[in-house]
Amino acid sequence: MAMLTEYMDLLQRVFEQFAGRKMPTQLRTQLTQLARVRHYEKDAVLLSMGEMPVEIFFICKGLCRSFYLDKEGNDVTRFFILEGDFCFTEIQILAEKSELCIETLEPCDGLMFQLKDLELLCHSDFLKDVYIQALMQNIRYKQRYPGLEKRIKQSHLASYLGVLPSSLSRIRRTLHGHEND
Repeated sequence: MAMLTEYMDLLQRVFEQFAGRKMPTQLRTQLTQLARVRHYEKDAVLLSMGEMPVEIFFICKGLCRSFYLDKEGNDVTRFFILEGDFCFTEIQILAEKSELCIETLEPCDGLMFQLKDLELLCHSDFLKDVYIQALMQNIRYKQRYPGLEKRIKQSHLASYLGVLPSSLSRIRRTLHGHEND
């Protein structure tokens, strides 16, 4: 129960930051009743390509990535998902089969919600404001991940940047060489 309270506190802080106001007590109670504490080991698949999403995971500790396979079968990282964010894709909102896969890059702890349960709360003006602000922030923040290069494999970073791992190594060596000048 302590873990649930701690994670709900984080969720509430994130939601209040997005909404710019306090979360209604009744909404906190409803979300707490719907939330399930979950732990995933590193390399766990939270969503597979072609799967119809039924759950949404809020990361309290850990790191995930979303990726797809291009026409040549290359693994292409679309974005990273950090603590204090939901693991979801636009497909979950549209209730369609996923064209992306979501996997853990580190052991992850957080809160799992059934999408159908969250839909029951969609009448909440507070959640609507959170959702709009979260979408706006995701558009800005998906492009930048300060310090993330220390937490992920070079191949994932290269795939996100759209370069070969060997090219990324060369770029990094060049940058490190210029730092010493």
